[in-house]
Amino acid sequence: MRLRDFALERYFARWEFGAELLLCASDIEGWPVGDLLALADDDGLGRWHGLRLGYTESRGDPDLRAEIAGLYEHISADDVLVFSGAEEAIFAIHNVLLGPGDHAIVVRPAYQSLAEVAEAAGARVDRVALRPEDGWRLDPAAVRAALRPNTHLIMLNEPHNPTGALSDRATFDAVVGLAAESGARLVVDEVYRFLEFDPADRLPAGAEALESGVSIGVMSKSFGLAGLRIGWVATRDREVLTRLAAFKDYTTICASAPSEVLALIALRAKDRVLSRNRGIIAANMPLLDGFFERWAGVFEWVRPRGGSIAFPRLLADVPIDLQGALKVAVSRVGEAAKAKQVKLELREGAARETHADPVQTDRCLSALARAAVECAQRGSSVVAEAVSADGGGTSVVLRVETITSKDKLDDALGPACSLGLRGGTGIGLHEARLLTEAMGGRARVEVEENRARLELWLPAR
Repeated sequence: MRLRDFALERYFARWEFGAELLLCASDIEGWPVGDLLALADDDGLGRWHGLRLGYTESRGDPDLRAEIAGLYEHISADDVLVFSGAEEAIFAIHNVLLGPGDHAIVVRPAYQSLAEVAEAAGARVDRVALRPEDGWRLDPAAVRAALRPNTHLIMLNEPHNPTGALSDRATFDAVVGLAAESGARLVVDEVYRFLEFDPADRLPAGAEALESGVSIGVMSKSFGLAGLRIGWVATRDREVLTRLAAFKDYTTICASAPSEVLALIALRAKDRVLSRNRGIIAANMPLLDGFFERWAGVFEWVRPRGGSIAFPRLLADVPIDLQGALKVAVSRVGEAAKAKQVKLELREGAARETHADPVQTDRCLSALARAAVECAQRGSSVVAEAVSADGGGTSVVLRVETITSKDKLDDALGPACSLGLRGGTGIGLHEARLLTEAMGGRARVEVEENRARLELWLPAR
């Protein structure tokens, strides 16, 4: 199995715990342990203080599974399997239910693993687009059009990540009907369930919509307890549950003992836990309404109907300070850049701003900074510059110059694997080309004697 890098999680790994302000988190503000323990009943406190740090039951603590089952109307504890977070549940479901020759339908946009793991398992995945001009609404006709004779799985996400959209009951029932009619298994990622802004809009659980339906839940989102890493799968299909349990023997085997106790405490006090979390969202929504009203024409959004996230769009053509972005890119390389005194400075007279896509520009400049360090480690000098380019874009250029000869230049460029450069007459472009072409740009390398010039053309938004 080959999995592409999880772009969102790599972004979080870089910024989540180092940025001063975090506006891209998808979960509720986490509960302090002391506040959660204050909600515990006598049995919960007894379990916590008497806890032994041994292995736990692979299917999950029976009492925890019973509390999870209590979140549904027709699910029993035997219909629940505990996982270490929803991500493990997604990984297991795709590997158990899909394989080469199978077909799956997943919405777009979506959390990357909902489609990525299915493809890595060998399945062909078609994406049904949700569009802001349609209010991010799911179109059952688009789902029907995507169905094939070998469609084994229809994956929904209600309420939806990252838009906060929530299908109405008629739309949901229509997709349930398509799953029943086609024989495809309905799997619903329900990690934001219970955070519907209007409780009357809450949809039936996937595990209860069909006998073969599957629900994915977690303590991270609606319950504000992401640090516990406790998720679950609920389904009345016992054969699938048995296969999932067997697959889990090759991943985590069992959940964390302290996490299971704390999750049990939270679920026994679920009304108070959810009330606190809904209150945070209710207090923040008017602030966001005011923000988007004041900044109309710069930002736009479709107001969410559930969950703790939304998917706003930057409309204004706000330029990026290239010199500042280059400095940030070098700082990420860390001590290696300091040791080699790598500085990416714009040449005199170079363009100082770009109107290119900020995320893709950030990735391109980061690749340049890593390449600069790798070249500097081989004794080469590295300079960056930006020049205006035709077609409404900006060219970010990296110049590499060695002290001696082209052989030395080949040696310098060879280790620049982050840009995919290879020494010799045919210098290839791999990551640099992919990064720029993904945003509609282009990449080019020119080599002469002991100098190389790498140009990444970044198109305007």
